[in-house]
Amino acid sequence: MTLTLILWNLVNLIDAEGGWLIKLTGILLAAALLTHFLKLALEKLHLHFKEKNKVWQDTLVRALCHPLRYYIWFVVIAHSVNLISDSLISDHFIGEIKLLFSVLAVLAVSWFLLRWKKNLLEVFIEKQKAHEIAIDTGRLLGFGKLATAIIIVMTALLLMEVSGQSFQTLLAFGGISGLALAIASQDIIGNFFGGLMVYITRPFTVADFIRLPNSSLEGHVEEIGWYQTRLRNADKRPVYVPNALFSKAFVINDSRKTHRRLCETVAVRHADLFLVPKIIREVRSFLESNLGIDKQEKIIINIAEVGPYSVDIIITALSSYTEEGEFLLLRDELFLKTGQIIDKAGAKIATAMHSFVHKSEEKREENMEEEETLFVREVRESSFTKED
Repeated sequence: MTLTLILWNLVNLIDAEGGWLIKLTGILLAAALLTHFLKLALEKLHLHFKEKNKVWQDTLVRALCHPLRYYIWFVVIAHSVNLISDSLISDHFIGEIKLLFSVLAVLAVSWFLLRWKKNLLEVFIEKQKAHEIAIDTGRLLGFGKLATAIIIVMTALLLMEVSGQSFQTLLAFGGISGLALAIASQDIIGNFFGGLMVYITRPFTVADFIRLPNSSLEGHVEEIGWYQTRLRNADKRPVYVPNALFSKAFVINDSRKTHRRLCETVAVRHADLFLVPKIIREVRSFLESNLGIDKQEKIIINIAEVGPYSVDIIITALSSYTEEGEFLLLRDELFLKTGQIIDKAGAKIATAMHSFVHKSEEKREENMEEEETLFVREVRESSFTKED
């Protein structure tokens, strides 16, 4: 009883000018209870919408949770500071506290909109991967970046409005310093507009495999940013390309090709020259019956060259397989089948050994002819000598 009386007298001593300490304690307790129950209510709404598969309502609830709770605490803390300053110091901070309330409200709304945009973007990307919507990932990311830019600009304008700053003053300052800023930031502006043109013209999107022949750069597109684009090359190393480069360089998008070209050369021996037409017919028949070959496109198989040591047969066709693994399997199948056809026809594939043997035979025949010529000449000379 005595301890309670002492504490009460101490509170009355501190709270002699209007009960500000009790008010402060009550405000903090009320804020703690309000944010706690608010968190519970939003979590229950989140679970409810998730069970009912109401994704749009769920994105709103998840985006609202943190900004609303933090805004309540910011307002409570600002009001508490105002209460303490009004009771113990002076009313000098009243105007600043009102300005702080407005700034916090603008920032809380901006934070909520950015979180909501992020949640909506995640939902759209999931639907795109499930083929429920026809918009590609690159365009969705472009819309997301555009929405972010709009939210930031609107936030800046609202902050200027609530803080009493004149927009005309900003324009006047921008007119004076705009030229110097533009000259100093040419590369930055060029990269920004380069990224904007990538989003508008869409020469490639995220996950595409692109090549820049002029720069010897290639890789899968992982991210298209405002300033630069990140590629992942064959060695799994990230390559950061400034966006301004895409407005000046040729870009080859391998992911958008509709066909892959087969162009192979097979060499047979000179002795098998008259078997080549049969080999060509058999190879053409194989390609025309293969599912991986586009029959609407030309299939060209002919003798490319009768070289010094082999007869070269060129095989050209377009495959509808654009994926690397499928195309390589088709190419292997073509080589194996062509080898079987050549063997079945009684021909042989020309190799370096065949060329060496062929040259050796030619040289031996030439030597034999020379020896025969010398022998005949000697016989004639000896016969002339006897007659004399």
